Amino acid sequence: MERDEVLQRLRAWTTLVDPASGEALPLAHALRHGEVQATLAAALVLLEARGAARPRNAGRAWSADDDAKLGEAFDRGAGVARLAEELGRTRGSITARLVKLGRIEPKPGMGLRY
Repeated sequence: MERDEVLQRLRAWTTLVDPASGEALPLAHALRHGEVQATLAAALVLLEARGAARPRNAGRAWSADDDAKLGEAFDRGAGVARLAEELGRTRGSITARLVKLGRIEPKPGMGLRY
């Protein structure tokens, strides 16, 4: 199931509507329970916030072209925040990639996965 479909269903359920039919959920429906409604609303907020804050290339594999762009911008003096913005990555992934490429030294206690 795609993220957009999940969000669409959650939005419908939090407004007590059956997403398939567009009709109100029956009064005895399990999704009408307060605890269930609170959980659905919290899940919706978390999913929407996560999608909005996620950079366009977050989680994608690094290509040789990506590495070249990173290296060139780093050599021009761009900081991690600027590099993250330019490359559509998180600051953590930029830092980890710079370490992996031998461009910077890891900070003590930095837990890198690669």
